[in-house]
Amino acid sequence: LLAGCTTAPLTKSGSLTSYDDLAPPKGRGTKIRMRVNKQSLLTAKTIRILPARFADEVGSDISDKNRALIVNMIDRTLCRGLSKRFDVVETTMPADLSVQATITHIRTTSRIAAGASTIINFVPSGISNIPLLKPRVPVGLGSLTVEAEALDAAGVQQAAIIWGGGTNALRGSAGISEIGDAHRLASAFGSSFGTILATGDKPSRKLKAPRLPKLHGSTRDPDCARFGSDPGLLARMARKFGVPPIWIDKGPRRVIEAGGDPPDTPPR
Repeated sequence: LLAGCTTAPLTKSGSLTSYDDLAPPKGRGTKIRMRVNKQSLLTAKTIRILPARFADEVGSDISDKNRALIVNMIDRTLCRGLSKRFDVVETTMPADLSVQATITHIRTTSRIAAGASTIINFVPSGISNIPLLKPRVPVGLGSLTVEAEALDAAGVQQAAIIWGGGTNALRGSAGISEIGDAHRLASAFGSSFGTILATGDKPSRKLKAPRLPKLHGSTRDPDCARFGSDPGLLARMARKFGVPPIWIDKGPRRVIEAGGDPPDTPPR
């Protein structure tokens, strides 16, 4: 049972302008179908990120706040990868490329199972004491599927991906929340597609030295400030105790223009 894992379907929902020439699925836990025009991507200099979204009827049983956290996590991590090479511009500005992601499948996390897993991992005996191996109860594991594409200024698709990520009972931890796994998988997708667009290649599987997060998180790049800061080291530690994402992720930054009202303030 401890070898249990979830798999995400590689959808074909119609959110992409074209599904032609997508490569056959690759990967084990995470499966990817993709197509890239590497030359076109490498000649582009500016890019804009259209807000990620849920496909119709997908995630309708999830609270609005949690849905907002998932799509913002996609945009935040996507922006972090893109800003390494592109100039990320506002959505209202013209750009060489426009990118948008659509969540086409989500399987929520069982809060009861996640809570039980948290308790198990604090029992001072058995497999939970093996370093880097923190098993979870192999039921109620979450999964996520995302379709995304990059269009050039003429609306021609230059890159497309269908990404399906599941959760392995032997790896990862989740907050006691319906989006405990989806929140983490959204970050994994954004990081993966951001690297693909920035390099024109699939992310390398080579081991890299881990980058230590800041204590309270960091936006890293001013182009990405509107998506808020990454959860910091304290937040990652809190996740080990089953703290739900909504407690540790502040979401997008709220910008109040001089003389204006906050975004959620009703008009006078």
